[in-house]
Amino acid sequence: MKADPRIEPIQVNEISELLDIKWSVFSQYYSSKDACDNYSLACTDWSISVKLTFERKIVGMYLLKEEAISEIIPQEHITTLHESLFEYQGLRGIQGITLAIQEEYRGRGWGTFLKKYPRTLGYDYWWGIAFKTLGNLKDWQKQARLVGESRDLYLLLEDFR
Repeated sequence: MKADPRIEPIQVNEISELLDIKWSVFSQYYSSKDACDNYSLACTDWSISVKLTFERKIVGMYLLKEEAISEIIPQEHITTLHESLFEYQGLRGIQGITLAIQEEYRGRGWGTFLKKYPRTLGYDYWWGIAFKTLGNLKDWQKQARLVGESRDLYLLLEDFR
């Protein structure tokens, strides 16, 4: 019988392992592991974030935070908006902080599996920031639309209403 990946809540004692996985995937985007860890610890709501397990091993994560899209635009220096986001004021948004899967488990559709998870949480919309250098805009646009950008980042949004 073939095992399937599972999306599960994160236990406090697993956070360190998840931070190590994130560092292994995104180290080139941070000045140090401490900077990566500190960002994740400051920005993540661990009660709504999830881990991806396969055969009882943690192989990925989706770090999330409840936050309105309007809160991030000035902070991330989004310089170009492709549409007005006025209609999202007052709605409940969830931000995708980090979606990461260990390299040896990629290419199985598990990223798409994780991307669908926020739809189940009762928010009005999902949004996230993606580094342009990741080259994965087309993958994100299968579910979300590009609503803004800066020199280095894309701002994406998926409406659940």
